[in-house]
Amino acid sequence: YFFCVKKSFILSYISSLTNDVNYIEENFHEDITLQSLADAISYDYHYISRIFNETFGINFKLLVNQYRCEKAAILLTTTRRTVVDIALACGFQSVRSFNRVFSEY
Repeated sequence: YFFCVKKSFILSYISSLTNDVNYIEENFHEDITLQSLADAISYDYHYISRIFNETFGINFKLLVNQYRCEKAAILLTTTRRTVVDIALACGFQSVRSFNRVFSEY
C-alpha cells in the first residue's frame, strides 16, 4: 500500500512539472504569473511555488525570464528582427525590462 501511495505521489509530481513546463513554453510571450499557471492547471498556488523552488532551485518568475532570454538569444542570432520586436515577442513588457533581465542572463 505504501508503495502505491508513494508512486501515486511521484506520478502526480511529475505530471505537475510537465504541465508547468508546457504552460511556460506555450505562454512565455504573454504576461504569465504563478497564479495564472496555478489556475490553468488547477493546482494550489503554494504547491506550485514549492515545486518550482524544490525542483529548479529558483522561483517561477526567474525561470520564465530565463526561458524568455533563451528564446530571445536564438531570435537575436538567427533573424534580422529588431531588439524591440524580439523583446516584445518574448513577453517582456518593454525594451528596458528586456535589457535588464537579459544582461543578468
